[in-house]
Amino acid sequence: MWDKFPTRYRRHLPKSFDDWSFKRIGDAFPTSSLWGNKGIDLSDVRQGGLGNCYFLAAIGAIAEFSETFKTMWITKEKNDAHAYGMNLYVRGKKIPIYVDDYIPTKGGRPTFS
Repeated sequence: MWDKFPTRYRRHLPKSFDDWSFKRIGDAFPTSSLWGNKGIDLSDVRQGGLGNCYFLAAIGAIAEFSETFKTMWITKEKNDAHAYGMNLYVRGKKIPIYVDDYIPTKGGRPTFS
């Protein structure tokens, strides 16, 4: 599965994946909501080891305005498909992005942002 990880990010990955696995967000955080237990908060944004600070900086800036952040989402609630959509904007053009809720974990804890 890790061989499908984008090549440009592989340098951030460890040499061994012995205690790594993918978990659904709901399994790692069973009581969480899509917006977190306390709502959207800038302090929820954490870098982790992936090296995507440029993306997290933008998300963090938007998260300061939680109602604006919520309007960007196509999917507003947790769902049985475990798939979520969000509209991102590139040079003013709306681009819908869809992701599932699998996250990489090490020792049962999330490893990236």
